[in-house]
Parts: sequence; C-alpha cells; structure tokens
Amino acid sequence: MPEAQAQFEAALALDPGSAFTLFHRGLTLEGQSRLTAAIASYQQALDLNDPRAHFNKGRSLLDLERFPEARIELEEACRLDPSLPRARYFLAIAQIKCGDPTAAIASLKDIAAAHSMDEDSYLLLGRTLESVGRMPDAIEAWKNAVKLQPDSQEALYKLFLALKRSDPKQSESYLAQFQSAAGAEQRRKQADSLGSMGSKFARSGEWPLAVSNFDEALRVCGDCDLAWQLRKDLGLSLCNAGDLVRGEKELRIANEQKPDDPEIIVALRLIERSRLKQSEVAH
Repeated sequence: MPEAQAQFEAALALDPGSAFTLFHRGLTLEGQSRLTAAIASYQQALDLNDPRAHFNKGRSLLDLERFPEARIELEEACRLDPSLPRARYFLAIAQIKCGDPTAAIASLKDIAAAHSMDEDSYLLLGRTLESVGRMPDAIEAWKNAVKLQPDSQEALYKLFLALKRSDPKQSESYLAQFQSAAGAEQRRKQADSLGSMGSKFARSGEWPLAVSNFDEALRVCGDCDLAWQLRKDLGLSLCNAGDLVRGEKELRIANEQKPDDPEIIVALRLIERSRLKQSEVAH
C-alpha cells in the first residue's frame, strides 16, 4: 500500500488536476484505514465532479459516523451518475441514520426499479419497512431476499417471526430453513478452522498432522464452498506424506472440479513421472 500511495503522489506531481489519480489515492488511503486523509483526497477529486469520489467520500463519512455529511455526498453521487453501483444502497443507510426512513425506502425502491436489487438491499428494505409498520411489504422484501439467497439467515428468521401468527405452518418452514442454514454456516466455520490448522502444519512440513486436519475439515465441510480447496490441500499433503495413491485420487477429483489449477496439474505430472520411474526400475 505505501508503494501504491507513493506512485499516486508521483503521478499527482506530474498532473495535479488528475481526478483519476486523486480518486485512486483516496482508495489507497481508505484501504489503510486513513479515512480522514482519504476524505481529503476524495474532496480534491470532487472539484472535478467525479461521482465516484462523492460516493467514496460518502462511504468514508459513513464509517466515521458523520451521517448528514455522508448523505449529502451520496445524494450528489446519485445525481451525477444515477447508475453508480451501490450508491443508492449506501445513501439509504445514511438516510436511515439521519432518521429519514421514508427517504431510505424511496432510494431502495429506485434500486428495485433499475432491477439491481441484491440480498443486502432487500434485507435493508425489509428492516426499514418493518420500522415504519409496513409489515406486509417487509415480508415481501424478505421473501425476495430468500429468492436471491436461499440460505439468507436474517431473511429466514425475520419471516419465521413475522408469520408466526398469520401463517404458523409457513413460519415453521422458514424456521427449519433458518436452522439448516445456520448449521451449514457453523460447519463451514469449523471446516475453515480445521483447514487453517492443516495449512499451518503443511507449512512446517508436519504432513501427517496436515493430512489429519484436512481429512476432518473435508468431512465436516461436506459439499460446502471450501470443499475444492480442502480436497486439493489434502491431496498435496498426502503426496508429501508419501501416500501417492490416495493423494493422486484426491487431486484427480479436485482437478475434475477445477481443471485449470496449476498446482494440481504440476502435482499430477510429478506423480505420473514417479510412476514411470518406478516402472522402469522394476524392469
């Protein structure tokens, strides 16, 4: 990050009026959590009417809990570029923080009109509608969140609570889905933790311990999104532990799931060469 900042400073020395450089220097400073300095850089870019600078300055002001100022910047970003991704979502957050849920609902409805709603937007819309007593509309928003993300825990739990009296059967269905999603998340976290320990043992060359942890991580994970990486790490660790037969098996399964991974390709080639050499020695 310091190198990137130095490059932006050098670029600014050559072209002090570059909105692009000022904007990206702001991004670099924001990535370093230097929010005040980032805001100053965005402010310089604002003089050139860069909507992204207004957007990022608004986000930084949100992080600093300077909500009225954030709202002004995000409103300007939306005015300059109505299609700017996520601008209206963060504007809605600023409007809520400023005590204006009606404006926030309007901002979120604008996102819906542009057909760019995502799970977060529907969740925020549901919470905001609930806060002003528009429960049927809130339920519809949470249902839309579930359509986009079937394991959305917040939406599932909100629907369970909202429908307990009016539709107990459907409420229980949402509770069951919530419990399933929560259990899957817990298993993923456990698998991730076991995988991290496996990687630590692999880095120190303690291959049996690495294999043991990756094995257990893969068992816990099941078909979670970590499965491919865990299987690859297990296969490589097995090979390093001397179990080429099982290592190759795991790597070939991983290779079927992601054929272009260079580490797997190299490992399988090395296994094949080892097999050929053993065959030559045997003869």
